[in-house]
Amino acid sequence: MSSEPHPATLQPSDLKNDHGHPYAKKLEQGLQTQRNMLLLLESKVKLLEQTIGIKTEEYNQKNSPFIELELTEAKISLINTHGQVEAVRTSIKEKEQYYKGYMEQFVKDEEEVNKRYKHTVDIAKKSTKPQVQKLLSMVIWDRIEGDIEAKIALYKQLRKHV
Repeated sequence: MSSEPHPATLQPSDLKNDHGHPYAKKLEQGLQTQRNMLLLLESKVKLLEQTIGIKTEEYNQKNSPFIELELTEAKISLINTHGQVEAVRTSIKEKEQYYKGYMEQFVKDEEEVNKRYKHTVDIAKKSTKPQVQKLLSMVIWDRIEGDIEAKIALYKQLRKHV
């Protein structure tokens, strides 16, 4: 297991809230926390490796059971820390992949809404279908215009019924 820093597949600039998506900032913060944890764990690996080296020299000189116990504990901690490093790396990779797919879909949805939303709403307003009329009656139009996620969700619901 390597203690080399994990190369991120997404750069911090890829996580900017360029499309007005409120989730982007939250995800960026979560990824930064995970990256910080990874750096700390990798630092811990280096310190444990140094400790094992020192304890091995002490044990070779003194052959003490107390030093052997400390050496064994450091080795166990190193194994556990390597496992944590791999878990955090996997978590970062999974979050980045999820985010990338989520944002790609968001951008596609946003583009479609920008092209077809007004037309779809106009058709829906003319519809006599009860489910469409009920949906339209629950919409707070001022909020929809200021919330792209809500606008996309409304568009998708209307598109199903008209």
